[in-house]
Amino acid sequence: MMTAQILLYIHIAAGSLALAIGALAAVAKKGVKLHIMAGKVFVVSMAITAVSAIALSIIRPNPFLLGIGFFTGYLVSSGWIWARPIRVAQRVRYARFVALASMAPAAYMLYHALSHGFINIIMLVFGGILLSMAIPDAVRRKNPVSPIRLHAGRIGGAYIAAFTAFLTVNLAWGLLVWLGPTFVGAPLIFMATRMFDAKKKKASNGVK
Repeated sequence: MMTAQILLYIHIAAGSLALAIGALAAVAKKGVKLHIMAGKVFVVSMAITAVSAIALSIIRPNPFLLGIGFFTGYLVSSGWIWARPIRVAQRVRYARFVALASMAPAAYMLYHALSHGFINIIMLVFGGILLSMAIPDAVRRKNPVSPIRLHAGRIGGAYIAAFTAFLTVNLAWGLLVWLGPTFVGAPLIFMATRMFDAKKKKASNGVK
């Protein structure tokens, strides 16, 4: 089908751009123009990747691709929201809306992980991660202590998703390829955000 082929090309192009520009945003100094501009391009390209994945999974029914598309969409939109220079009440409200909209995809992923006579580990892990991030945002009523940590975690998670997709297309290593980037990347994101928070705290206290 021509439409599916065009969507596939768009998906691959946007994913490739996200992979390249996301690396630039990651290594750039946080808060500077290069980081901000590269981050914007990354968010747009990953949003296109997620939407095209969802569309492809509908045209050619694929529950797994559908779940991953929604998972990626949540990471990108949530990560973008927590970095926006808008009023706290708006940011919390937008994050809650995205989180509530993600509950059904999370339940869908968990259902497919457990309903076919065997456990689909990949769907179970990603569905569980999605649910664990969406629930706090859904019930949050005030600004978190470190919004930048949420931003980095969600955007970093989206980059891990792009990198994982690249590996799965080119390497047939099963669970190692699907889950390896998450188990390696998540601790790195955590350490990076801790370091950023520590530097920010020192700067606010006048410590050089």
